[in-house]
Amino acid sequence: MIRVLFLIRSLGNGGAERQLTELACGMDRDRFEVSVATFYPGGARWEEIAGTAHVRLVSFEKKGRWTLLSFLRKAFRLVRLLQPQVIYSFAQEPNLIALLIGRAFGARVVWGIRRSTAVLPVDIIDFVSFLLNAFLSRFADRIIYNSHCGFDLHVERGFSARNALVVSNGFDTSRFFPDDEARRRQRAAWGLENDKPLIGIVGRLHPVKNHLLFFQAAVRIFRVFPEARFAVIGDGCEHRVAYLRQYANRIGIESRVIWAGEINNMASAYNALDILALCSKEEGCPNVVGEAMACGVACVVTDVGDAGRLLGERGLVVRPDDPEEMAEAWRRLQQIQPEEKQRFKKAARERIIEHYSLLRMIDQTSALLQELGR
Repeated sequence: MIRVLFLIRSLGNGGAERQLTELACGMDRDRFEVSVATFYPGGARWEEIAGTAHVRLVSFEKKGRWTLLSFLRKAFRLVRLLQPQVIYSFAQEPNLIALLIGRAFGARVVWGIRRSTAVLPVDIIDFVSFLLNAFLSRFADRIIYNSHCGFDLHVERGFSARNALVVSNGFDTSRFFPDDEARRRQRAAWGLENDKPLIGIVGRLHPVKNHLLFFQAAVRIFRVFPEARFAVIGDGCEHRVAYLRQYANRIGIESRVIWAGEINNMASAYNALDILALCSKEEGCPNVVGEAMACGVACVVTDVGDAGRLLGERGLVVRPDDPEEMAEAWRRLQQIQPEEKQRFKKAARERIIEHYSLLRMIDQTSALLQELGR
């Protein structure tokens, strides 16, 4: 049995949290003794991990950014108790803590990096943390990137390449699959007829996701398909939500937008869409694209991170910040004949099954952790 401790700030609904949850809960219980430790308690994924009998879940219950001494005492006590052979951390601050504790207790340390760094941190503390990660990266036993783009950009900015590799995200195709009944049910909940074109954007309402590009393209496609509707799936701070709603109202499409907020059953939400639009300015390996493809949804993505690599020939890639090109891609997909659409949907799902399955990601990561834990 290899004792593995996963370390992360919190268990919210982000991509890193989702992949950690799938990995921790999916690893072979006969080969691994798995624990998950968080800086902060709660979050959308907390109950899912807490309900998995073979995974131990604890929180250091950090009170704020600067409550370091009590936090470190709890962290050291936990590691002394669990005696993990491998500590696998996700993101900048957990990476630093993992390296400190791992070296103190003789555990092997794996860093997980799931951003592309196309845009460097603006916050001075985050920027200093990034530089410190770059300097100390040579001391981690392994660095796992979820995207080739992330690997390339981090190495360019001083991260070690010697101990790094790429393990792309994996997607649960038993959970995400084409489902006509789910499509009808979700559309009915949104008050939308089944034959209305619906284009959606999925993700937190944050500037990096570039919802403004989505709305700018929506104005253009609305001139061609006036029956089209647009779904905004995800949540954000009140200020950002209010700003985006005001913007949509100012450009005249507010009445055509479904503000869905955060949704628990994302498989139904994907199935309700005709097209998923990824408008981001920065990505690693975007979960929403892989999940939508597994559901057979056509995707249009900006050329960021590994989004285009993930799509292959099963979708359309456009330049970032180009609403004309984004709208034209939507138009092309919307005008595909029904028979061709079905072939397109099937091919998208088959690509995920063949190259980006959850089982593939778990197997690749498990092999690495087992090698380190021997």
